Amino acid sequence: MVTSRRRHAGRPRTARGDTDERGAVLILALFFLVIVSLLVTTLLTYTGGGLTATTKLRSIRTTEYAAEGATELAVQTVRYSSSEYLALALCSPGPGNVVTIGSTSMIVTCVGTYDYYSPTGATRTITFTACPSTEATASCTASSTGTLAPIVTAQVVFDDWSSTDVNQCSGTTTTTCGTGMTIENWVVA
Repeated sequence: MVTSRRRHAGRPRTARGDTDERGAVLILALFFLVIVSLLVTTLLTYTGGGLTATTKLRSIRTTEYAAEGATELAVQTVRYSSSEYLALALCSPGPGNVVTIGSTSMIVTCVGTYDYYSPTGATRTITFTACPSTEATASCTASSTGTLAPIVTAQVVFDDWSSTDVNQCSGTTTTTCGTGMTIENWVVA
C-alpha cells in the first residue's frame, strides 16, 4: 500500500519543527546596533566638548602663567633700582621691554608714588600691570577706563631705608633700594 504524504503549502519547517525566525533576529540586531551607535555618539559628543574645554583652559592658564612670571621679574627688577615710576612706563626686563615665557610674550607697565618722609619706611608704592605684548602700553592699565583689563595687577610697597635709617636709593646710588618689600595686592584676572 502506497500512502501519500501531503506537503504543507505554508512556511518550510526546520529540523525541529520551528518556523524560520531569521528575519526577527535581523530586526533585533539592527535595533541594538542603532541604540549602541546613539550611545557612542552621545559619549563622543561629551568627550569632544571636554577636550575643547581642556584646550581652552590650557591656553588661558599658559597666558596667566606667563603674565605672573613677567610681573614677578618686573617686581624684582624694580625692587633694586631707584626708579620711582611717577608716570606710566614699561618696566619689563628683557629686550624691548618684552618678557617671553614659553611662547607667550608679555609687557609689564609700572606707575607709582614716592614718599621720602614715610614714617613706616615705605618709600615707593608701585602698581604693576601685565598684558600681552601685542597690546599698546596705554591700553593695559589697572583703571576701568582701559580698553583691555590687565591679566595681572599687583601693588607692591618697597622700603628703601637701611636698618640705620639711611636712604641711599636715588639716582645711581642703589645700596638701600628694596631692603624691604610688601606685596599689598596681587590679582589675576
